[in-house]
Amino acid sequence: MENSGASPYSIHVSQVSQSILVTNTGTRRGRRGMWQVANRAIRAIHRHGFGPVAARAYRMFFATTSAPALTTVALPIETRTKRSPITPPTVCIDIIVCIHNALDDVRHCLNSIIKFTATNYTLILVDDGSAKPTQDFVASFANEFRARHIRHEQASGYTCAANAGIRAGNNPFVVLLNSDTVVGPEWLERLYTCIESDQNLAIVGPLSNCASWQSIPEIESKTGGDWADNPLPEGISPDAMATRIARDSARIYPRLSFINGFCQMIRRQSLHEVGLLDEASFPQGYGEENDLCCRLRAAGWQLAVADDVWVFHAQSKSYSNERRMNLCAAASENLARKHGMHNIEAGARQCRENIALKGIRARTFNIHDRFECISSGKIHFAGKKYYSFCHPPTLVAAPMSLFPKLEL
Repeated sequence: MENSGASPYSIHVSQVSQSILVTNTGTRRGRRGMWQVANRAIRAIHRHGFGPVAARAYRMFFATTSAPALTTVALPIETRTKRSPITPPTVCIDIIVCIHNALDDVRHCLNSIIKFTATNYTLILVDDGSAKPTQDFVASFANEFRARHIRHEQASGYTCAANAGIRAGNNPFVVLLNSDTVVGPEWLERLYTCIESDQNLAIVGPLSNCASWQSIPEIESKTGGDWADNPLPEGISPDAMATRIARDSARIYPRLSFINGFCQMIRRQSLHEVGLLDEASFPQGYGEENDLCCRLRAAGWQLAVADDVWVFHAQSKSYSNERRMNLCAAASENLARKHGMHNIEAGARQCRENIALKGIRARTFNIHDRFECISSGKIHFAGKKYYSFCHPPTLVAAPMSLFPKLEL
């Protein structure tokens, strides 16, 4: 049923509830009312797509049989609009990976970059004082894949290593990627599409299993005191998870006050304006990215999450958990000293209470069940003439032609 309040294609919750309540009385008129509501919904979905909100609307039809018919809120049915295409980068992009030991993580990270990065890029590897096994691997990898190789004989700390990588490149966009990450299909193209969607964006970053406010579905550990690591379900690889997130995303690019430093695409022009990472205040990392975010926002730049990109993060194998927590505590003190505790707390509050990210996290809780349900349904009903949504004593059947529009 159409409603002029929220969307061209909306259903009044009150009308749906009334129809279901009357239908449950068993009267012919009640059943006719339910059919009218359902058939109008089917026609609207057939014309404009069977999106996830429409699916929830159907579930609501059959789950509110005892609900009072008092609410007048309109429930919009999501239309299947064609999203703007992912834009392959038209310029070369510098990808900088700073490395300090943790050979297994480094190997997974670099192999994923080679496998899933098809666009024009320059790979810059900064080996910050790694031991012999990692040092040899990085040198061999750089030679094989023609990456730029910078070697620090003594570890100078992440921030110094990252700045060395930034200075070694000159392309208009820079990606700082931790060596304990695993990227997925189209990760670079999607980050680029996000940052180019608004020329005021200085930094964009992806969703992840472990990236503070960008973590999905949980942001805090259930045991307390640390960020959640959100392990992947058994049988789900990082690239499979990245693919599911990309296909399920609305690509709304929510704005945040801070973007986690584990993976950032940065507009080099913004670095020319506010300077590189602060080596003096944050030599070991932890806090240097938040400091940069504060300086960029003060200069009028914006920061966003590319919510169609998901990058796996193993979280700091170069440091022990105890040392990592100590570095975080020291970074918080330095941030408060530079920018004021009030500004830091306000930025953290904006990230924590961001309604768009809350919605993304809520939707991600059931992403695997949803994909399995849709996949098994396609297999089970392949070649059948109808799909049916059942609720005694009402049967609502939808034409087969609807379901090629379902998005996984």
